[in-house]
Amino acid sequence: MGGTVTDYTRSASREVEYRSMSREQVFKAREIHDSLNPFKLKVREARDSDVHPNTVPVIVAFDVTGSMGNIPYKLAQEHFTKLMIALIENGVPDVTICFCAVGDHYYDSAPLQVGQFESGDIELTNDLTNIWLEGGGGGQRMESYMLPWLFAARHTVTDAFEKRGKKGFLFTIGDEWNHPRVESAKLKKILGYPEAEDEASVQLLKEAQQKWNVYHIHCSDGTYGEDISDKWKDLLGENLFILDSSKIVDLIATTVAVSQGASEVQVKETLKNNSYVKEDITKVEDYHTVSFIK
Repeated sequence: MGGTVTDYTRSASREVEYRSMSREQVFKAREIHDSLNPFKLKVREARDSDVHPNTVPVIVAFDVTGSMGNIPYKLAQEHFTKLMIALIENGVPDVTICFCAVGDHYYDSAPLQVGQFESGDIELTNDLTNIWLEGGGGGQRMESYMLPWLFAARHTVTDAFEKRGKKGFLFTIGDEWNHPRVESAKLKKILGYPEAEDEASVQLLKEAQQKWNVYHIHCSDGTYGEDISDKWKDLLGENLFILDSSKIVDLIATTVAVSQGASEVQVKETLKNNSYVKEDITKVEDYHTVSFIK
C-alpha cells in the first residue's frame, strides 16, 4: 500500500462536493466495512516504493462516539487537502497515512476500525469515508484508545522503522479517558485471536512507543474537560495536545513536518496561505502543551 499520490485539485474538488452533503451522505456505512474490520487482522504495511522511497507512516485514530463523529466529517469536507499540502510541501512527500476509528470495546459493535497505509487522495478518502460513525460509547467517560496502541504495536510493519530505525506517528483523538484494560474475551471477539490474555492499557502504550511516537489529542470543545485531560497529561506528558477540534489538522501537520526538519514558521505559512485552503491557523503557542520529536 502507499504507492499512489495525492492530486490537490482532485482532492479539493471532492471537498467542495462533500460540503453540500450531510454527514450521513458522506459516511454511508451502517455497519463495519469489510475493508476496515480488524477481525483476524494480521498486519498493515507501510512500505517504501519507487514513488515513495522514504515513507513516513502516520496513524490517525478518531473517536467516533457521540459528537466526536463530526471530526472525520470535517476532515473530509474541509481539511484533508490542507493536511496533505502541509506535509508534502514541507519535506514529507512520502507520508503514508492509516485512518482508524475508536469506540468502546464494552458497548460498541465496532470499537476498532483499521484502514490501510495510503498516500493517494482517492485511497485515503475511501478509507476515511468507509468508517462507520457508530456514535455509541458507554457513558462512563472512557473509550478504548488502547486498541490503536495494540494495533500499532503488534499489527504494523513499516520500512521507516525496519530500514531506517525511525518511529512512525500515532495520534489518537477524542474527549474522554482510556479504559484501563481490554479483556481476553474482547480481544478474541474484536481481533479474532484464538487465544488471548487480558492486556493492561499502560503496557500496550509502552509496546506501541517502541515503534511509534504516540500522541493523544484531547478536544477542548468536547464533552469533558480538565479532569480528563489531567489524566492524559499524567500518562503522556508533553505528548498530550489540548486544543479545539478545528485545529487538529494544523497540529498533526506541524508535528510531523517539524520532526522531519521543516521550519515551524514555514509549515504555518503553508497551512494559512496555500492556494487551495484559505483558513487562519491558531498559533502553536496557543496550544496548552506542545512537543516536537527532533
